[in-house]
Parts: sequence; structure tokens; C-alpha cells
Amino acid sequence: MPSETRFPEDLAEFEEIARQPDQTLIRVRQGSLDASAHVTVQVITADRPFIVETILQIANSLGFLNRGLSHPRPWVTRNEKGLITAFGKNAEKASRESWVRLDLLSPLGVPTDETLPGLERKLKLALDDLTIVSNDMEQMRENIRQVAESAQQETTRQMLIWLSDPSHFLPVGSQTYRITDTGA
Repeated sequence: MPSETRFPEDLAEFEEIARQPDQTLIRVRQGSLDASAHVTVQVITADRPFIVETILQIANSLGFLNRGLSHPRPWVTRNEKGLITAFGKNAEKASRESWVRLDLLSPLGVPTDETLPGLERKLKLALDDLTIVSNDMEQMRENIRQVAESAQQETTRQMLIWLSDPSHFLPVGSQTYRITDTGA
């Protein structure tokens, strides 16, 4: 993350942050609620499914306790420098972003300054993985639908159609196999 990126103390100031379309900005810092145990996580990224769940999973896996969460998802237009020029879905070239602020308590018995680098590193890796998966989800669902169309058994076709529905299944990877032996 560029050192000149300034993160706001308040979500209302998120609009002043420069962000490029493919960029996820993450800041983890010792918070001000309780200097010995409070951690604030701030994330600005393109909106996609499972952002909050991913952030909470990483924090929980490291022993952090959630004290508060804010997650506005504004429609914004940004200029070539990455600065916001307009808000609203109807603005030209608008895209939806996720602005997340999470207030955490550090794991008991571990100094907060020792937990910050690991938390930030794991958040970056997890959010990078989430970006890859979410960018490929619709293509994987389309692949499932195509296989369903060519399925010879009705139960197989119905199961594949069910799996292609976003409310039933989250594909995280796919592989194509060619069966050359009929098993006779």
C-alpha cells in the first residue's frame, strides 16, 4: 500500500481516499478506545460478496473479538487519480465499493502491537483470494449450467441447475475432465 495513502478516522472521510479500480486498501492500527487492546481495521475495495465475512473470519481465527462494525456500500465515480468525483448509482461510470470499519479487541495476553502485522498480512491474503474467487464465480456458474444442459440423467441435470443458483452454492474453483475410458 502506498505510504501516501491516508486513512480517515471516521467513515465519513472515506471519500477522500484515492483508490484505483483493482485496488484493495487495508489499514490495521491500534485504536483509540483502549490503547492497550483496541484495534481498528479499515478496508476500501470494490464491492463483492463475502467481504465482511472474510474479514471477520480472519480476525476471529487470530483470537480478536468484534466490538463494532460499519459497512456502507456506496456507488461512486472516481477520476484517473482515484479520487471520488460523484456519488450515486446513476453517475457516469459509477461502481459500488465496500467501505468497512471494524473495531476489535486484541487476543488476551498478547500485546496489541505484536498482533497488528499478522492481522494485516492475513487480511490482505484472504481479500486477494476473495477477489480471485468472486471474479470467477459467474463464469464457473455458467460452466455448471452448460454441463447441466448436456447431462443425460434428469437428476444430474436438476442437481447441476440447483448448484448453479447463487443462493445454493458458492463455486471456488473448477476443473474440466475428459473421460476416455467407458469402464467396460
